[in-house]
Amino acid sequence: MGLVDERADVYALGAILYFLLSGQAPVHEQSLSGFGAARGLSVTPPRRHDRSIPRPLQAVCLKALAAERTERYANVTELAGDMADFIAGRRVRAHPEGLWEMALRVGTKYRTALGLILAYLLIRILLFFFVGP
Repeated sequence: MGLVDERADVYALGAILYFLLSGQAPVHEQSLSGFGAARGLSVTPPRRHDRSIPRPLQAVCLKALAAERTERYANVTELAGDMADFIAGRRVRAHPEGLWEMALRVGTKYRTALGLILAYLLIRILLFFFVGP
């Protein structure tokens, strides 16, 4: 398999996403993880330019821009799937989220339903104390 495959398209789309998020082209910086032209290079995270960028979206962008082609999405369909999951408020595969992040994501997605449930429970508690069982 040659060096130019679908992962080159993934990288190009990742660069476009990076520009849309940060307003700048992706900048590679040297890291201590390896040596050589491709190894040891990492992209400056977009959140360094704009802290309001969601972490899952940054993870999708950085996975698409990985210096090692094997660390990128295998094809554009996988990248599009993670983007669709992010837009729909679902967990993205590129970002390992913790329990707290998952609770915030679900709470944000279903805030109306959770608000109604909390209002109902509050009314029940108030009725229990003021009216009695």
